[in-house]
Amino acid sequence: MRPSDTETDSLGVSVDSEGQACAAREADTDRDLVEYGRSLGLSDDEAGKDANLRQVVQEAFEAPLPNAWTEHVDAEGRVYFFNQISEESTWSHPMDGVYRELVAFIKSVRTEEGANQPGQLATKVREHLLEVHQQALTHLDGWSGPYASETGQYYYNERLGLSTWASPIDGWEYELAVRHSVLYRCLLVGSTSTQEASQPSSAPDLLMTPMLHLPLGLARREDDAQSSSRTFYTARESSRSGASARSLSDVSPGGARRAPVPMPEAGAHAPMPPS
Repeated sequence: MRPSDTETDSLGVSVDSEGQACAAREADTDRDLVEYGRSLGLSDDEAGKDANLRQVVQEAFEAPLPNAWTEHVDAEGRVYFFNQISEESTWSHPMDGVYRELVAFIKSVRTEEGANQPGQLATKVREHLLEVHQQALTHLDGWSGPYASETGQYYYNERLGLSTWASPIDGWEYELAVRHSVLYRCLLVGSTSTQEASQPSSAPDLLMTPMLHLPLGLARREDDAQSSSRTFYTARESSRSGASARSLSDVSPGGARRAPVPMPEAGAHAPMPPS
């Protein structure tokens, strides 16, 4: 028997009205995605023809915040984002710029001569990732840590005189992983024949070299000659083993204890909306 338009479920909610509400929500989400795709530089026509780029828009729309970022709401109900390291606020999701750049890069590479050649595509992707990797190295200049405290691990930038609980490396690792995933999916998958795709490919190998990961070796303090070769990974592992990075680096080559690395002040900088 066909359900009537007024049939209700066990809670007394109209089945028909519930379905209509669900359809309305889906329609609103679709419109939001289309509008958001335009903000990333993807036209309606491009979105209609390219399933990979549509997936990129969906992924960007649902992207989690990098570790150093937090989400807040101002007195007027507007959402904004706060960076715990730089102590800056923005109305835009911090990953929007990354995805916007990726969409532009993908569209540009696809229009270049030789865009259907896997080797050339892999080279383009690798060059892009190496460029971002270099940006990460530049931004991480001066950082050291993690250092141990009773409250938890923290990081210090001697050049800026800045301490933070948030790891300055995590955001860059996350961004590199996102860029690698999106570019591989949009530019390299399907760029080889079916037979080649079923076998190990040299294209992905080009992108998985150690230089694209970030055990960057956060910069040591200038007088820390003893630990000059210790990488960020080593510092992190030593902390797990009970010997903190701070305990390993508090003694100068002459044996004298040096000034402790300043800890972050708890609650010193409350997130404020962008001006």
